Amino acid sequence: MKTTKKLGVWMDHNMAHLMEFTSKHFEIETIESKLNDQEKIESIVKSDNSNFIKEKKQLFDYYKRIGEAIKNYKRVILFGPTDAK
Repeated sequence: MKTTKKLGVWMDHNMAHLMEFTSKHFEIETIESKLNDQEKIESIVKSDNSNFIKEKKQLFDYYKRIGEAIKNYKRVILFGPTDAK
């Protein structure tokens, strides 16, 4: 019987923790966004379009890195405290 590769991803807009479901010991891989909370606050306060574009690009890069990490899994479950899913 072949086992299906399964992955759990706890994530929000700043950090993702990837955990492979196996019957053996597993390690947690962490992927962090380069965008921090201080930059988000500054972007909101300044209402600067260039900050918004920078934030959008950083989030895109963050989600792209997560996508690359999960593409070899057959089943993926996403969970976490926000609507980042």
